[in-house]
Amino acid sequence: MWASFPASAIALIYAALAGLWIVLSATVLAFSSADPVQQGRIEVVKGLVFVITTSGLLYLLLRARQAPQGGAEAGAGHDPPAAEGRQWLSLLVVIALGVPLFGLAVYALHAGKDERDGLNNLSAVARLKATQIEDWLAERRGDGLALAASHGFVERVEQILRTGDAREREFVSNRLEGLQHPYSYDAVQLLDSSARPLLAVGEPHALSEATRALFPAALASGKVQSGTLLRDAAGHLHLDFVVPLLPRERGSPEPAGIAILHVSPERFLFPLIQSWPTTSASGEVFLVRREGDSLVFLNDLRHRTGDALPPRYPLTGSTMIAVAAVTANGSGTIKGVDYRGVPVLGAYRPIAGTDWVLVAKVDLVEAMASARDTALWAGAIALIALLVVGAAMLVLWRTRRRADRLEVQAEADRFFRLFYDLPFIGMAITSPATKRWVKFNDQLCDILGYSREELGAMNWAEVTHPEDLDNDVAEFERVLRGETEGYVMEKRFIRKDGAIVHGAIDVKCARRPDGTVDYFVATVQDITGRKAAEATILRLNRVYATLSRCNEAIVRCTGENELFVEICRAAVESGGMKMATVGIIDGQGVGRAVASAGEGTEYFDGIRISVDAGDPFGRGPIGTAIRENRAVWCQDFPNDPMMAPWRELGAQYGWGSVAALPLRRGGAPIGALTLYSAQPHEFDDQTQRLLSDMAADVSFALDNFQREARHKEAEVAVRESEERYRNLFESSLDGILLGAPDGSVLAANPAACRMFGRTLEELREAGRTGVADISDPRYPAAVAERQRTGHFRGELTVLRKNGDKFPVEVSSTVFKDHAGHERTSMFVRDVSERKKVEAQLLDQLEELRRWHAAMLGREERVLALKLEVNQFLKQSGLPPRYPSAEVDTGTLRPR
Repeated sequence: MWASFPASAIALIYAALAGLWIVLSATVLAFSSADPVQQGRIEVVKGLVFVITTSGLLYLLLRARQAPQGGAEAGAGHDPPAAEGRQWLSLLVVIALGVPLFGLAVYALHAGKDERDGLNNLSAVARLKATQIEDWLAERRGDGLALAASHGFVERVEQILRTGDAREREFVSNRLEGLQHPYSYDAVQLLDSSARPLLAVGEPHALSEATRALFPAALASGKVQSGTLLRDAAGHLHLDFVVPLLPRERGSPEPAGIAILHVSPERFLFPLIQSWPTTSASGEVFLVRREGDSLVFLNDLRHRTGDALPPRYPLTGSTMIAVAAVTANGSGTIKGVDYRGVPVLGAYRPIAGTDWVLVAKVDLVEAMASARDTALWAGAIALIALLVVGAAMLVLWRTRRRADRLEVQAEADRFFRLFYDLPFIGMAITSPATKRWVKFNDQLCDILGYSREELGAMNWAEVTHPEDLDNDVAEFERVLRGETEGYVMEKRFIRKDGAIVHGAIDVKCARRPDGTVDYFVATVQDITGRKAAEATILRLNRVYATLSRCNEAIVRCTGENELFVEICRAAVESGGMKMATVGIIDGQGVGRAVASAGEGTEYFDGIRISVDAGDPFGRGPIGTAIRENRAVWCQDFPNDPMMAPWRELGAQYGWGSVAALPLRRGGAPIGALTLYSAQPHEFDDQTQRLLSDMAADVSFALDNFQREARHKEAEVAVRESEERYRNLFESSLDGILLGAPDGSVLAANPAACRMFGRTLEELREAGRTGVADISDPRYPAAVAERQRTGHFRGELTVLRKNGDKFPVEVSSTVFKDHAGHERTSMFVRDVSERKKVEAQLLDQLEELRRWHAAMLGREERVLALKLEVNQFLKQSGLPPRYPSAEVDTGTLRPR
């Protein structure tokens, strides 16, 4: 058959087969891996297979060409076509046996990258989950810190311990319920410093010995202590946080008490752990810890339930990745088996502040799925190519006389189109002069959304995103200058419907003999889904970081303005927002910005925001959020009719979406937190839920600020009242005694101590009967009157320490203190001096009465004596002693 073929024809057939192999293998190489190192390794394997295959084919072609020269020696019965067919069949069998080896080689080269990618992804998942768990634990500790830092709350707990006041108990119970419900605690318990129960809200929980063991450290350090995951008697897992309640004066003899926050990890922690960022049939995250020489799983496992506490696994003699994780220091990746004995890839990371280790793992079979699929596809394509080549050889063998250059070229074109039109990746051949697509497949049309006629009339620059065009053109021109033979990059395309498509392109050039570029071959892979997933993970990470900073600000800040500033900064610095602002409405329903951060804060200097629905400026996101008390999401700022009054100003700052979240005080909206993002459709469903929760936390903090302000005002009023009372009590000249109806003395002012000649302790020890003269007949009547009417005023006789009796005026009243206990007040005034003066006056009056009686009928004689005394004094140069005698002389009637 081949003897009649010229050497040039054989060379052309060899070139056609070699070219077909190069195109097919290069396409497989581009499809199987984008890693240059792996591509280089596959190139080596591909080259070896190419040399072996083409050498065999060339040998058969040359031998077939020489067959007629040796035909005579072959014998009359020799059938050259049959022998040649057997030779071709033998070669095809040998090549077919090499197809599995080629697939295994592709798998071996690709598996290493898939394993590294799998370990990197698991490490990222472990880092994300560990950060979320640490943030969750920090929020719980922050709740405890906020409770311990509330001096008013601690003082009320002390008041309960001292007096057992029911009103204080009710207030503390309400405060604990306000902490339990918003933050989903199972229960909150309040104990005194001796660990005796005082109050409890939520589901009843028995304190474990492990939790009680945290009390001394919490009271000694004054810091919140977190326990470990335990299973209670009912079989439920729980985690306790011990909060020390220390008095405001750290020098106080003993703490006020202890608060225990009971958390069920099954409500938030376990769902957070067990969720996987992407779809995975075997992906799993779990927590473990080391207890002596054993390993304990802290949460239920995906493939085996009931393994969370107390089942244990020995550390020795085990190849589980969980065992390696708890025995290692720090974080890392690992390859081993899981609790089922199934080979897996894993990553582990310790949880800061705990003895927990988080392990993320995925089955090795799933991790290697991409390499396996690539190897299968490569083997399948190689097998298809082999079958096609075998079929072509069979056709050539059967037709004999039709193996000319045109047929070989047509066959080669058919093979090329077969691969070119496979619906796996977009492919195109472009002109270096016009940048137009000379040839492209249907997959590229599907990616870009154009018909073949429409796409054929365009060039690749017209569908490239303007922001990516310069970089693409620069790489294109480098190839034209001969600096490179191609380039690989990620860029954005604009579909016919205006949507953005993210693509990974691989461009190679074919050059003419003079070195100029003849044409470009490009492959385009749609990676929009992958980019969207990456953007979602990044956006959620920013939101979680913002929530963490917001919770820190709520715990740390002491006022609304400070909190508003911190929240705006967190949204910009951690949340990636271009701008964030907090607006508060005034009495006329007009909003004003009280805090803002980011680019374009001057935006609010020239706009007017209202909450009036009849005002165009009141129908925007901020006004609507405040007026209707709900979150408003504007996902397309430039085109949303709601944003019409502010569109021109907003366009200056490049905003794509806006979120307005109402801030409430006492359930009523007082303003809004507004977030401005450069990206349209920034706020998906999960982001909206997280941001709404953040706004609710801020509103709860505003309620706390209001309650704290009212409490401080009450404290100031009480302190002022106490100060006035203290000044009156200490500076009063009258003695003041405070006591009980049973006669005990509880307090006495300095005047009372001086009056009775006793110290305060002596007065308390003596009591009422020790200072009152119970022999005074007025005493029983005074006590009876006060018991009957609640007060008494009158005179009594009292005793000094030395036994001296003295008269006093007493004013006594019975009243109830703030704890509801009956108390007595007694104001005592010493009237000894007044009694002496009264006695002297009475004596003088008596003396006068006696003189008056003695002088009756002797007035003239007395007057004469007074005149004589005055006369005598006058002679002595002294003033008269009885000036009235001179007057009485003229008025005295003669007898």
